[in-house]
Amino acid sequence: MLEYPFGLRVATGSEEVYPLKRLTLTLLCAIAQTMLPVIAASPLDQQSALAPQATASSKWVPGQPVIERIHGQIQGFQDYVFDSALTVDLGSKIKSSLGHFFYKRNKRFRVECVSAGVNNGAIVVRSDDGIIMAEGGGMLKFMKMNLQPDSRLLILANGYNVLDSDVQSLLNILQSRMVGCQALVTAEVIKDPKTGAPWKVVEIRKGPVLTDRIIVNAGDFIPVEWDLYKDGSLFSIARFDKFKANIGLNDSLFSL
Repeated sequence: MLEYPFGLRVATGSEEVYPLKRLTLTLLCAIAQTMLPVIAASPLDQQSALAPQATASSKWVPGQPVIERIHGQIQGFQDYVFDSALTVDLGSKIKSSLGHFFYKRNKRFRVECVSAGVNNGAIVVRSDDGIIMAEGGGMLKFMKMNLQPDSRLLILANGYNVLDSDVQSLLNILQSRMVGCQALVTAEVIKDPKTGAPWKVVEIRKGPVLTDRIIVNAGDFIPVEWDLYKDGSLFSIARFDKFKANIGLNDSLFSL
């Protein structure tokens, strides 16, 4: 028996041979593992309402019926309001913003910015005739202007247009990009670690890559949080608090 580096042995008689190709395969696998991309933990992971490991042992079932149920329910509302908290990882910093959202059928929309800074108090509305108007915040409170739907002033830190940030519009966009994607939902109820509220978690994947993670209330199937992923890493968290539907919003809210 002759001994060679890496533990390779070559038989000199009737002894069993360690095939050279097995060694080659082992070495190639070891090299490949060192070259695989490692997805770094996002700074937002600790800010999500539900830690990623909370569903590590969950059983997953097809989630498209749940998405359709949520979408159909939201479409059935005459109007709704909610408080939004958006947190986005910009790479160099974390940006957070707060707003009050109002939505009424015929795409009537209003958002009031309540974040600290120059935008505090700013308002954007879209009336039933599609006209978009904005009112400045802070020292620009008395300045009003018309905006085009694609105005850069309407783009949020996560790249979404604020006019598409109500729950129904987000679901419309999700449905339009489901081609080639798979939706899964937890078979069991996950409890809110703070309040014990019952949740279901929906994940959207394109191939093996996670793109969206939606936490919904397991009782009324209203979204609680919507996480967006880029290259498998969490970069945007949108929370929907104090959601109320069919409250009879006055049409005057949607004009300035």
